[in-house]
Amino acid sequence: MRRIAQRAPRKQQERGQSLVEMAVIFPILLLILMAIADLSLLYLTINTVEHASREGARMAVKLDDLTANDSRVITQVDNLIPDNGQYTGFTTITNTAVGDCSSTDQVSVTVSGTYDFVALNIIGFTQLNLSFPTEMRYELCD
Repeated sequence: MRRIAQRAPRKQQERGQSLVEMAVIFPILLLILMAIADLSLLYLTINTVEHASREGARMAVKLDDLTANDSRVITQVDNLIPDNGQYTGFTTITNTAVGDCSSTDQVSVTVSGTYDFVALNIIGFTQLNLSFPTEMRYELCD
């Protein structure tokens, strides 16, 4: 008589399948979570630097002796950008001077720099150049 080979129960045959599936999916999930965190940091950086640019322009429109690249405006903007390593690329801060108080006199403050990605370096995104110009009407010409 022929002997029928006994098979292991179905549960034992699939015992390693979950582990293999997890090994395949886990790196993808981890990369997605890291990308979400990196993009959240980018969003925070954009909001912080944009706010600093706005506050610098707000200060500049009230100065009666404003000059181009005024150190007071640069210091104001610099103080609003945290010094925690995330914002090290934002070092270019410029502002324009006021001319003859014509109706179109605008004060412009621009903060520009590069954002270094943390997690997205893995897939090739290394840096993003950002520039935040803010223009306001010079108030002392009224």
